[in-house]
Amino acid sequence: MNDGRELPPEVVEAINAGHKIEAIKRLREARGLGLKGAKDIVDSEMRKHPQHGSQPGISTHGIGFGSIVLALIVAGLAVAAYHFLVGGG
Repeated sequence: MNDGRELPPEVVEAINAGHKIEAIKRLREARGLGLKGAKDIVDSEMRKHPQHGSQPGISTHGIGFGSIVLALIVAGLAVAAYHFLVGGG
């Protein structure tokens, strides 16, 4: 924790459940923090404990956004090449 104090239990509960926005909201209410301050603390806690905040059934590993974009570009090029070669250009 950034300021040396323990997080309120309701904030820890929200983080463990994968509810980042709820954790930020609860921390703001408990400590009277601004949005950025509360978000920074919750983000820091989630980085320290990466198993927290992962939603059940949703993998944080695997195909990323870049891989999807690349696959779409390759598919588009394949379609364009097909039309060029088969369709006579």
